[in-house]
Amino acid sequence: MKRTLLSMMLLLFTLLLSFSCSNENDDVIQTKVELFIGAKPIKFPIGELFPHREAVYMIIKDKTFNTIFQLETVNIEGFNYHEGFEYELIALRTFLKNPPADALNPSYTLIDIISKRKVE
Repeated sequence: MKRTLLSMMLLLFTLLLSFSCSNENDDVIQTKVELFIGAKPIKFPIGELFPHREAVYMIIKDKTFNTIFQLETVNIEGFNYHEGFEYELIALRTFLKNPPADALNPSYTLIDIISKRKVE
């Protein structure tokens, strides 16, 4: 009886240890990307409840993946967007294979500002 109990506890410990050693980084893909951000953002009203508030989106060209997309101005971590300026950035693009339902995927983190140019 004691031997069976000890064997079961050892098996349970081994299973827990094997699950806790799984590599969570297998579900994350990170790539350094070069982004070009236009000087004129797109502005959308938030909704009927807040008619005087707007969501501001940057127009972005991802030179690394050759795509164009829009992203809310607050969604590049560490970057402060100012309307009227064009930017070239280096950013870390993080893609989660199984993101939470409310998460931005991919997410971006500023690495460096290559250029900032005033546009009239």
